[in-house]
Amino acid sequence: MSTPLEQKALLALRQYSLFTQGDRIAVGVSGGADSVALLRFLAVLREEYRWELIVCHIHHGLRGAEADRDEQFVRELAGQLGLPYAVRHIDAAALALENHLSVEEAGRNARYAFFAETAGEGGRIATAHTLSDNVETMVMRLCRGSGLKGMCGIPPVRDNIIRPLINCSREQVEDFCQQNGLEFVTDSTNLECDYGRNRVRNKIIPLLKDLNPEFERAVGRFADCARADEELLEKLTAKALERLVSEKGLDAKGAAALEKGLLFRVLKEYLRPFSPEFSHICAVKDILGGGSANLPGGKKAVCD
Repeated sequence: MSTPLEQKALLALRQYSLFTQGDRIAVGVSGGADSVALLRFLAVLREEYRWELIVCHIHHGLRGAEADRDEQFVRELAGQLGLPYAVRHIDAAALALENHLSVEEAGRNARYAFFAETAGEGGRIATAHTLSDNVETMVMRLCRGSGLKGMCGIPPVRDNIIRPLINCSREQVEDFCQQNGLEFVTDSTNLECDYGRNRVRNKIIPLLKDLNPEFERAVGRFADCARADEELLEKLTAKALERLVSEKGLDAKGAAALEKGLLFRVLKEYLRPFSPEFSHICAVKDILGGGSANLPGGKKAVCD
């Protein structure tokens, strides 16, 4: 394997222990360059690793004839590779309305439910998230004021969901497709700036690359460091909670003695059943020496 994409994806397989021999893998394929490259990469290795690959495509009931074209393209691609094909039709707009979600979130929930069902118990789900997707996600989270956990970005592996291309840029994906003569389809809505992610992708990221051509790689390194720091802090938080929480509640005096960074984490976890809001965490922090603070649902935190 000689291309940058193949080298990085193979390294990710080993570094993050993404697969084992004989895995059943549901591969999410939209028909775009990222997912076509992922499927080709896995298909080349399937005999060596004895993987059972299932090509999964979901039709969101959006984009009309273009979505029909995508479905047909993925169906034919699976046939060319001799792989089983699974498709599901949904009405993402109706699901969003029914569940009070954005169309994007409703579609994502339906996709992962379909992938999980197809993978089955003990199976894995492979998605084509790239380094570029990760950078976009982190920029969007930064704009919303995310903490360190959010700035860990898209994890290479979460439960049974694995992302072999997470260290590959979109440019490397497109180069891989060109070098291997791989056709793919393009979602025309990706070129529009109606959605926040598209504005980040089409307007903000190019400006940041003007400042640093290696911006994506730099952010990828930051995400790796953030995940390591987050893992350590989660362990310290768990130990502090074990020491400070009893049947009587939280030891306010002991909590007040914690370093600020750890204190906020302890309060956030302790208050999670009541409120995840930063303002409520700050309010409880301010009464550790005595007093009370109002919480949602008519509840109140009291420190004697």
